[in-house]
Amino acid sequence: MRWNFCAALIFGASLLHGAGRDTQNIVITEAMQIPQVTLPPGSYSLSIEDRVRDRAVVRISSLNSTQDFVALAVKSRNLVSDNSKGIILFNAADAKLQILRGWVCPNCTEGLEFVYPKQDAAKITAETGQTMLATDPAFDNLPDTLSAEDMKVATLWRLSPKRVLPDHRGSGLTVARYETSPAMRPNMKLVANVRHERLPKTASNTFSLAAWGAGLLLAGCALRLRRSHA
Repeated sequence: MRWNFCAALIFGASLLHGAGRDTQNIVITEAMQIPQVTLPPGSYSLSIEDRVRDRAVVRISSLNSTQDFVALAVKSRNLVSDNSKGIILFNAADAKLQILRGWVCPNCTEGLEFVYPKQDAAKITAETGQTMLATDPAFDNLPDTLSAEDMKVATLWRLSPKRVLPDHRGSGLTVARYETSPAMRPNMKLVANVRHERLPKTASNTFSLAAWGAGLLLAGCALRLRRSHA
């Protein structure tokens, strides 16, 4: 009976730990390009790992293996989900190309636009004739493969085609620094000072509170069992 009581408490804590995550499972039948990698067909889970003002870190995990990836995404009111999956693809001239553009999570009030490395972004802009966001790690003196922490402070760039061809491909490239609205714009001077010392504060303490709660529950169970044996 005591073990059932403790198990119920721990299970409740695990639910609390996952309650703050916006998660959605999808199935893709064709290979799909996401930032830094191409996913083979299969089942995947998308979840918001963290939020920092104007952007979010999205974790994409395979449900068929242990592989998972993190990707940078930025809030975008212009993105609207065009299918039941919640994911939005670029309109590539080649219909066989599946390139992830954005995601509208179940509990999101606005879409998230994914950010690609600059070289991949240039190719996608030429292929689709659509504008998109990119990062240039060299500009920020960051590693080529950005970690979740690096994604929170990386400078964003907007890539646009100079001219859209009749077949909807892009010709030429215009690059401009991406600026968010003043309400969402981070204090870049402050971020630069604390980047290597302390991470920016996230928008939610759900995970840390859940971890503390689970620890207290385990300690309470141990104390109760100890008293029963005594």
